[in-house]
Amino acid sequence: MIVPSAKISATGLDTPRGITFGPDGLLYAVDRDARITAWDVSTGTQVRVVVDQSNGIQKAIQAHFLPGTDTMLVGDRGAKTVWKTDSRGSSVARFLPESIKIDEPSIVSSDGTWVYVGDRATKSIRRFQVGSGEPEPGDPWVDKLPDPPEFLIPAHGSTARGATGG
Repeated sequence: MIVPSAKISATGLDTPRGITFGPDGLLYAVDRDARITAWDVSTGTQVRVVVDQSNGIQKAIQAHFLPGTDTMLVGDRGAKTVWKTDSRGSSVARFLPESIKIDEPSIVSSDGTWVYVGDRATKSIRRFQVGSGEPEPGDPWVDKLPDPPEFLIPAHGSTARGATGG
């Protein structure tokens, strides 16, 4: 399957930043120009725009479905937060409490218990409770990384603190 560039197709991507597969089998492509689109992998056609600037998304960076659910989390570098929606973009709400800001969210991942959010600005990974979005006591989970975190695939049910975290 090939997701086209905006130079080739009106429905193509301008600045692709991340991809994830949804529980419906569709490929979800994150376009840093503030939209996430769903694609049929068998035909290579865009099925729908899931969320975009009209939903409050400013600069989408990564998307991730919580394991075993239709709940999609979206890291937004412009809004400095993580949003929660579903595969259809039916409603968009903050996942993180409004008081929590992530300067430059880079990764969003989950093991089913925790949501991991990377911050390029602080070179750290923070961990939040799946149900409430509240940070783990002792936040950040991992800090003082040599480079900004870009990708993370946690083991299901992992609970150990990060290598350099408390």
